[in-house]
Amino acid sequence: MKQTEEDIKKVGIYCRVSSDTQREKRTIDSQVSTLTAYAERYGYDVYRIYQDDGFSGSTIEGRPAFRELLNDCAKHKFDAILVVEHNRITRSENPEEVGKIQRILMENNIRIISPPEGVLDLKRPPDELVAWIKMWIAKEEKREIARKMKRGKSEGLRKGKWTAGRPPFGYQYDKTTNRWDFHPEEKKLYLWMVEKFLAEKRSLTQICAYLQRRGVKGKYGKDWAHATLNYMLRNPAYKGELYANKYEYEYDPIAGRSKRVGTKPKEEWIKIDIPPMISTEKWNQVQEQLNANRSRGRPVAKNLLLLKGILRCGHCGAKLYGQHGARPEHLYYYCHNRRAPKHKRSTDSKKRCRLPYIRSDRLDDFIFRYTARVLREPDLVLEQIFSEEHLSQRLCELKRIRSAWNQNSTDIRDASIA
Repeated sequence: MKQTEEDIKKVGIYCRVSSDTQREKRTIDSQVSTLTAYAERYGYDVYRIYQDDGFSGSTIEGRPAFRELLNDCAKHKFDAILVVEHNRITRSENPEEVGKIQRILMENNIRIISPPEGVLDLKRPPDELVAWIKMWIAKEEKREIARKMKRGKSEGLRKGKWTAGRPPFGYQYDKTTNRWDFHPEEKKLYLWMVEKFLAEKRSLTQICAYLQRRGVKGKYGKDWAHATLNYMLRNPAYKGELYANKYEYEYDPIAGRSKRVGTKPKEEWIKIDIPPMISTEKWNQVQEQLNANRSRGRPVAKNLLLLKGILRCGHCGAKLYGQHGARPEHLYYYCHNRRAPKHKRSTDSKKRCRLPYIRSDRLDDFIFRYTARVLREPDLVLEQIFSEEHLSQRLCELKRIRSAWNQNSTDIRDASIA
């Protein structure tokens, strides 16, 4: 394979590393220096250097610089992409994404150049076959790397090292000394939550609202939610029992990430000893209070709503459901697409609906008054029935019924003749 081609004048340099460890070793800088020196040696004009520092090559969406690279490919801003290895382009297991990348490169006659591997032109059948083989090899390498990392994490956990991601809220872990310690501010906040919940009998919703009003953020800068507080208070790590290797994960090539698919048997769990933040007795009291609150609960809002199962959102057409407010006597209607996760929304765009919460007593009062007005003035009903919009809908329905009747009549006549 030739190392250069005469018609390649301008190139775009793409560099990527997929882990924080590689980032710390500054391998992205070594890629940039190697590729720029290569471009100077062969007389290529560098259009731009695209860098995805710490991004995996499994998806297009997860690499912002690579998306910009593909957009510039479609605009034909350069003739070739310069990378340290061909597999820097993609390690995706999704055939749709691989096909999309290849289609963009082939339609715009963009070549891929690697100093050790040469020029790859996907318009030539041999090169296209080589590209598919290399992508398959890269995919298998990625799977093997994942298996090795999984084995390494499990082995580290069995030796007492924490290799299962971020530590729980309120804790700090030093990798060099293999020591657990408390985070001063987070520990103070956790103990305050426990005190409010046990001593003052505050609900999780009230605690969450209090924190949001005062602008107190969680561990990763997000607002506190009821589910987050519930998970924290039920986590046995705060009484000194932290478990790892609990869940089974499976890689989803469509989503481009691993998803939890189940829980492992308890015999496979790995216990990590950490300093307790509260006593076992106090943690048990928290569990009893959580179970009592769940069993007692509030009356279900949907059984107290006048218009349950009838109302629909005027913006997106989804059903309206009921919810209690801060006070038990206050009920609200809310749109399903406002609170549902993205994959469960009924809108085509999957966007969150912005319909505000509506007080049920005010909406019900409006419906009562409008119904009373209709009963007092029957002409309103006639106006609605004989409105232009209603008549047009009725005419369309009559046409549909008539065409169906004519078709049935024709079928019966043909059958009788036969």
